[in-house]
Amino acid sequence: MFRKEAIEYQSTRWEGKAVLLPGITFAFIVLLSLFFIASISIFIAKGSYTRRVIVHGEITTFPGAVNISASMQGTVVKSFVSEGDRIKKGDALFLIHSGVSTQSGLVDENKKRRSRYR
Repeated sequence: MFRKEAIEYQSTRWEGKAVLLPGITFAFIVLLSLFFIASISIFIAKGSYTRRVIVHGEITTFPGAVNISASMQGTVVKSFVSEGDRIKKGDALFLIHSGVSTQSGLVDENKKRRSRYR
């Protein structure tokens, strides 16, 4: 019933008046930009944007201590490392005696001492 042009006009026409507001002056935009750049520059140069805390403690491996196992069973006779030392794979950590141990000492060591005094 209506022409195609009339329907398109109805869908695209303005329902009210267009009001154009006065724009922001060029000088105001320049001043605002310079203020913003100066503020960021001062913050970067003088500001404190990180929190630094000195903590005393111990660093451990995650999720816990590293388990080290020996290739044989025995008694630790001598330690080659102490706490805090840096070690690499293959470094000797302990001297392990695989003989019998008693309250008076290692059986093999006691035998050696007795044979010296005879």
